Amino acid sequence: MKKIFLAVVAFFFFQSILTAEIVDGITYQAVALDKDGNEIPGVDINGNILFDSQISVRFTILKGSPDGLVEYQETHLTHTDISGLFTVIIGRGIPTALGTTDSLIHIDWGADKHFLKVELDTRGGSAFSLMGIEQMMAVPYAFYALNCRNANGTPGPQGPIGPQGIAGADGATGLTGPTGITGPTGPIGATGLTGPAGITGPTGPIGATGLTGPTGITGPTGPIGATGLAGPAGITGPTGPIGATGLAGPT
Repeated sequence: MKKIFLAVVAFFFFQSILTAEIVDGITYQAVALDKDGNEIPGVDINGNILFDSQISVRFTILKGSPDGLVEYQETHLTHTDISGLFTVIIGRGIPTALGTTDSLIHIDWGADKHFLKVELDTRGGSAFSLMGIEQMMAVPYAFYALNCRNANGTPGPQGPIGPQGIAGADGATGLTGPTGITGPTGPIGATGLTGPAGITGPTGPIGATGLTGPTGITGPTGPIGATGLAGPAGITGPTGPIGATGLAGPT
């Protein structure tokens, strides 16, 4: 099985239930990558995302240092989406018996620095591997305020407003996230209407005269015809010679 790392797009922020003014938890979001996506500052991540998978995540809040006292610990069973992204809320997981407190609200956030330890099991079980330990640079003020309530449960008086700090420098541009998976091919559209009939083309040239066929077979002799009509009269023969003159008769 490939070892899994978390991409450097992880972030967290604080959720609250406004109507009750009670902090609900810390939202944590990250992308799970395979071993080729190990986080190296200044180098693009080329690893493959772990998408559409059930994973287990364990969060541990440590006091004072990365190997300090465990103040709170919980586990989550969640799924990555098609981009390898998963989102959980720290504070809504299943608490373990290892921490000194049983909820985020009971941590004394103002007493010391705190570190967040993240562990992952790609099989969705309890064989966790360490992903990293990072200091929580911003104090969860909503949690801190809950620890500062008076004995009767009401908040103490508001302190004076401090001077405005110097604007910090712009942070470096974050690394480009992995390319998303190509979506499925859409359905085939409806068949379009039949176009109009094309124009009749010009008449082609007259073909060459075919060869003369062979002479047919001579037919059988026909029957004897009927007796013909009488022929025309023969030609008149020549006139005979003139006879001698007779003697004159008596007057």
